Amino acid sequence: MDSWILSRLNSTIEIVTKDLNHFGTSNATKAIQNFVTDLSTWYIRRNRDRTDNFELLYKIFTKLSIIISPFTPFLGEILHKNLTTNTETVNLENWPKVNKSQIDKGLESQMINVRKICQDIHAARQLANLKIRQPLSSATITQKLNHELLEVIKDETNIKNISIGNNFSLETKLNPELIAEGEYRDFIRSIQVLRKNQGFQIKDKINIVAPNWPVTFKSEILSRTLAISIKKGDILTITKA
Repeated sequence: MDSWILSRLNSTIEIVTKDLNHFGTSNATKAIQNFVTDLSTWYIRRNRDRTDNFELLYKIFTKLSIIISPFTPFLGEILHKNLTTNTETVNLENWPKVNKSQIDKGLESQMINVRKICQDIHAARQLANLKIRQPLSSATITQKLNHELLEVIKDETNIKNISIGNNFSLETKLNPELIAEGEYRDFIRSIQVLRKNQGFQIKDKINIVAPNWPVTFKSEILSRTLAISIKKGDILTITKA
């Protein structure tokens, strides 16, 4: 994912620079819009639990503040001032250079295919009335992809195994293990909603009372929710430990 977003960043800088050098704006603004969409709805969302890519995100947003400044000067200025104290204004920054060694058009094309495959799987889930939190055993896709991209698909679509075949298909049959894992994910989601609604802080430890829960996932529930205990009760409630 990091290599992909760096490729997208440098491809965008290349398009914007070329368009501005020829006194154009249409290609540049479209490229920026597409990049921001890729950055926010794919890269950041797919990596929201990471803490090792802050430096990369800082680099991306710093360069983004510069290339958007000719088109949205106030937004570029605000973004720049929130990121750096090097200069008084974004207009004094050097225009970012294209690092062509980081551009991988093949990877960019493959990621487009990955996102299309994920959309197809999500659509098949909807037809089968299977929500995304319910794990499924397998899916068959028609395009050969490397291991890293297959892992992206598996994680995005909550599929255990992806195989390559002649036709796209999704295995929708559920066994007891998959059902239990789906219940576990739903339970975690319910606890997260309660934590938010009750104003708990991220590091607050809690006690859980619930009418039932997937017992095979008890240790995972305690770990994921920062719970000290989980006990039987009539309704789902949480209290600060």
